[in-house]
Amino acid sequence: MTLIGVIVASKRKPNVYDHANWDPVFEFIQNAEKVDTIATTYDGFEYKKPPLDPIKVLNQYDPNGHHMVKEVPQASRAKLVAILKKMPEDQESVDACFCPHHFIVASKGSQKMVLSMCFNCSAMSTDGALSVSTGMRKDTQNEVSDFFGLDVFPELKEHRCIFNRGTYDPGLAEYGVKGPQ
Repeated sequence: MTLIGVIVASKRKPNVYDHANWDPVFEFIQNAEKVDTIATTYDGFEYKKPPLDPIKVLNQYDPNGHHMVKEVPQASRAKLVAILKKMPEDQESVDACFCPHHFIVASKGSQKMVLSMCFNCSAMSTDGALSVSTGMRKDTQNEVSDFFGLDVFPELKEHRCIFNRGTYDPGLAEYGVKGPQ
């Protein structure tokens, strides 16, 4: 008896996103005065108004969690933007969990923009100076982890996903998520 195997290679679907909405986000990040990446296992990060010292807050409310905050120098911004341009995906709908664990905080003068990414429901959105949201490609998570310097995915576990509205919800305390009251 002869066994014949067939390998089917699927071509990656081309990246499709709304350039009119997302290109200003990429430009803002590229030209910002300061850009930080934040990777965390903490479920209650207040990304709508991020703290001035995110690592201090993350260590305070989730001392046993995994966190990394890294400033992105101007010389590395093109690489970050290249990764980000691969991420948006035009989808009809996305799951509604939105429990992001990856953030980019960019500041330019008095303007601040935060890009939040949830690889669980495959959604990304911005808050602050620019506001846009879309579906997101899950196949970019390794590049994001490499660039951010921390792979939080093994620590998140599939069942762990608590909806994060971007400001701390005291109701999260019943799930063990500490935060400002």
